[in-house]
Amino acid sequence: MKILYRYILKEQIGPLLSGIAIIIAVFMLDFLLEILDLIFSKGAGVAPVLKLFFYNFAWMFALAVPMGVLVASLVSFGRLSQDGEIVAIRNAGIPIYRIMVPPLILYIVLFLFMIYFSANILPDFNYKAKTLMVSISKKRPTLSIKERYFNEVTSDYTLFAKRVNYKENRLYGVIIYNKSAGRFPQIVIADSGDMKYDERSDALFLKLYAGEIHEVKDEDPAQFKRALFRVQRVKIPNIGSKFEEVSYIQKGDREMNLASLRAEAEKRGKLIKENEQKIAELSHEGVNQVFMPTNYTNLKKNVRTILLQIKAQREEIKSLTRQKYSYLVEVQKKFSIPFACVVFALLGAPVGILARRGGYLTALAISLLFFILYWAFLIGGEELADRGKANPVLAMWFPNIVVGTIALYFNYHLMYERTPIRWIDYITRLRFFKRLYAKGEQCE
Repeated sequence: MKILYRYILKEQIGPLLSGIAIIIAVFMLDFLLEILDLIFSKGAGVAPVLKLFFYNFAWMFALAVPMGVLVASLVSFGRLSQDGEIVAIRNAGIPIYRIMVPPLILYIVLFLFMIYFSANILPDFNYKAKTLMVSISKKRPTLSIKERYFNEVTSDYTLFAKRVNYKENRLYGVIIYNKSAGRFPQIVIADSGDMKYDERSDALFLKLYAGEIHEVKDEDPAQFKRALFRVQRVKIPNIGSKFEEVSYIQKGDREMNLASLRAEAEKRGKLIKENEQKIAELSHEGVNQVFMPTNYTNLKKNVRTILLQIKAQREEIKSLTRQKYSYLVEVQKKFSIPFACVVFALLGAPVGILARRGGYLTALAISLLFFILYWAFLIGGEELADRGKANPVLAMWFPNIVVGTIALYFNYHLMYERTPIRWIDYITRLRFFKRLYAKGEQCE
């Protein structure tokens, strides 16, 4: 049995590594386009962009490993079944579930490793990728400017550019809305302009060419001022502080480790209880107002004020609940996605064996369907939980429950040598129609 177990494990390693590599390569294709755009179109520099690529490799690996497990199980057990080795093992009196034990132990170990990776390594890499992207943007400020889009540079300045030359930090077809000028925003329109970030003054400087300035007086909105210019300089302050607030001081939920996520969720939970207590106090105060000796007008005014305060507290509770759930979702994801290694291992073995007559392509096609099913439930559950409409635990573990139930169904039928889904019949029919079509062409 030891020789058989070693052989089964050996059959898993190759497909597992190649499956992970293929899936990461698929993820890379989309991200590679952004990398090449940063290097060639926007001139960000090769070294920092390659570093950014390295940091983003972590989330690709975290998602690729469970999917690679399913591919490995399908391909390895499918090959064993196709070559008749499963039949030989059965004829030797060895139950099928016995040969599934070694791969299952391997993937349980992989599951434990992925928990550590998701809880400790992945958040750190996500944080470094985020801060590095901000660092690149500060050195080349145009990288954060999208063409034909109203970019909110700061809370007071919005910038629009028809075209951006990222290598030379030059803008074309520029429109700037300056909301700090007064009640009515000042509008600056220019044919083109150069952009530069100054770290000392923490400001963005724009040198605009061939344009005009539109202003409306706060004192008299009927007065409109239009000024033409050949060269105009615009200073947008506090650019760096905005980046600091987003990327250096505050970490997003995907950049936090387990301890930080749980602490933030607990903090939101305490704030929710405080707001619920305030609602109870306001309700009690409202009841007391009814029995206090006062005229109807004052009573109506006081009760309306209390109701508005209660409404505000309820809205605050909803907001805090969504924040709490978003942190709890990330906590559960650090366990549920790695556990997919075990679920896909249980699914891949019976599907690979039962799909023996369909070959590798059939097995891979079936795995793609399960990938789509799993990620659809995962993304949908995360969205519902983030909105506060679903329990984070159930939302993040529901995909494993669904796919795990299907896996148990397949394993049950495998133990009793039944075929739960007769996809082979459909393949045979397809081949039959192909032969008919080929014969028809020969007759013509």
